Amino acid sequence: MQLKKILMPTDFSDCANAALSQAVALAGRSGAELHLLHVVVMFDQGLHYRDPEFPDIEKVYRRLEVDAAAEMTQLVEARKTMPLEVHESHCRSLEPAPAIVDYAEEHDIDLIVIGTHGRRGLRRFLLGSVAEEVVRTAACPVMTLRKNAATEESQEIERIVVPFDFSPDSEAAFGVAKELATLYSSRIDLVHAIQPPIVAGGMYGMPLPGPTMIDGTLEMEKALAEVAQSSDGSAVETHVLEGSPAWEISEFASRTGANLIVIGSHGMSGMRRFLLGSVSERVLRSAPCPVLVLRRPESEVREAPEPVAKAS
Repeated sequence: MQLKKILMPTDFSDCANAALSQAVALAGRSGAELHLLHVVVMFDQGLHYRDPEFPDIEKVYRRLEVDAAAEMTQLVEARKTMPLEVHESHCRSLEPAPAIVDYAEEHDIDLIVIGTHGRRGLRRFLLGSVAEEVVRTAACPVMTLRKNAATEESQEIERIVVPFDFSPDSEAAFGVAKELATLYSSRIDLVHAIQPPIVAGGMYGMPLPGPTMIDGTLEMEKALAEVAQSSDGSAVETHVLEGSPAWEISEFASRTGANLIVIGSHGMSGMRRFLLGSVSERVLRSAPCPVLVLRRPESEVREAPEPVAKAS
């Protein structure tokens, strides 16, 4: 992944400002251009901009754009000592996510760095978030930072977790992780999670370990070790976990103090995508650190064969 242009969408929230710190640090290390984008959304600012009578739409837009330009200037001024090439932009749209994705395509962006406010509960699952919609629809990789994980101290990346299921998506994620590890002098944890089978007779349907599970874990450890040998000089450790993949990945990252998770996503679209979600989206919602999601185009997913399981 060559980083020549990084896009940082901002709504000027604390979460977005912390994500900006990560984007600035990454742009500084890679020498990439930093593009700051604010999407001006009508009536997204609450009652402050509403009028008792029907408002003059153009007048409201102009006022929002003036405020956005002032905020953007402050963001750049606060970091003007950084040797960065910064491009400031704002645009009008009914929804932020499509505007962000369109900007990324029009300007050949290599990476989008975006903060997510980390809402939970039913509203989260029904509405989703701008960040998740960008992850689902952007053609380029997207790094998300949740509100409780996006802090000013998150700029350094010392430990990278790569979930690995032997698919082309996870291989691509491992390749990007190795590039970032070289950039940051990081170590990599290659992780595979095995879902234990539910067997009859277990109390309350709990999984019971048996010879097949143990043999599968040993085979998986050997297979991961072979993958780790292609680390190109990066420090790589392998781990086989037992449990729900998304849960185990997030817990491992929290337990080890990881600074970044790099995960591949199959890039499905349509209703199946929105109803079922994916491991990458569930990790995105629960991870204690930034998550970098890489998607393959849907055309490649349709043409590629399903990955062959290394162990049962």
